[in-house]
Parts: sequence; C-alpha cells; structure tokens
Amino acid sequence: MTSAPTVRGVSLRPMARSDEDLYCRLYSDPRVMAHIGAPLPPEAARKAFGLALSQDAATPPLVRYWIACEDSSTRGCGLLALRFDRNRSGSAEMGILLEPSVQGRGHASMALAVLAEHAFASFPLERLWTRHRDENRVVVRLMEALGFQREPGSAAGEVRWSMGREEWFDGRRRRVGFASSGAGS
Repeated sequence: MTSAPTVRGVSLRPMARSDEDLYCRLYSDPRVMAHIGAPLPPEAARKAFGLALSQDAATPPLVRYWIACEDSSTRGCGLLALRFDRNRSGSAEMGILLEPSVQGRGHASMALAVLAEHAFASFPLERLWTRHRDENRVVVRLMEALGFQREPGSAAGEVRWSMGREEWFDGRRRRVGFASSGAGS
C-alpha cells in the first residue's frame, strides 16, 4: 500500500525497518497484550520484528503489516496486520495493536476500516475475519460498529468475527466514513 486513505484522522503506511522500536514496544507492553497473550521479552520482540519483515517481503505475501498514524503524521501509534489464510483461499485475518495513549479514541475502528477498504480493493479476498479473547468486551462493540458478524462455534475462550467483500462494499463501509463509490464490487 503506497498511499492509504485517511479516515477521521487515521492513516496507514507500510511497516518499515525504522518501525522496530514501535513494534517491540507494542508487543512488550502488558497493557497492549492484556487480551492477546503474554508480552514478549525485548529480545524476543526484536526477533519477531525481523520475522515480520521477512513475512511482509515474501512473494506471495504471508502477512502484510502497516503502521497506523494519526493526523497525517508519519509517527506510528499502532500496528495492523493482514495474515493470508494458507488453507482457505480468498480469506485473511486482520489484527491491530495500539499504543495505550491512543486507545479509546476511535483509532482502532478507523484503522481497521482503512485496512478493510485496502484489503478488499487490493487483494483477491472474499472474506476478512478477526478474533479476540472472550473477556474483551470493548472489541465486541468495535466489531459490531464495523459491521462484522459474530461467527458461531468459536474455540473456547475465543470469539471470531467475519465480513465478506460484498457486505463491505454494499454499505458497511459507509458507517465508518468511506464514500459510496461502488469501487471493488
């Protein structure tokens, strides 16, 4: 993604080698990781960053990473990922980590909306999905606001959500500030 739209003050740019500090800070912060998993020790986070850069550069891509920026700044405040399903063509998992200082300000919904828009417009995807721990009630409201549908039969302690390409372009994207252009349908 070379140029991403900005929606309500949030834009995305591709992750770069210069984002190592942000990546490591996010994955090492217990507040950020509270509903995801154990925070990584600094050395493990640095190693994971190197792996993430390799995955991002692979052809075809295994995972794509972007940095969320606020107010047209290039300084990152979060990390987003799109992991392409190996066993289910046309499907990808999306995820987000945000610095605690920007949580609760609408950045997650705007950044995920920008990512969904880009994913459906740029990749041959028919379905996006995400998951979170059952106790993370804030994400329930976020997924509902974005128009994702809760999937039945999630693993114990986990909630999964999904949305199809047609659902996104048939109106849910308008909920979060994208104009109705019909693009991508």
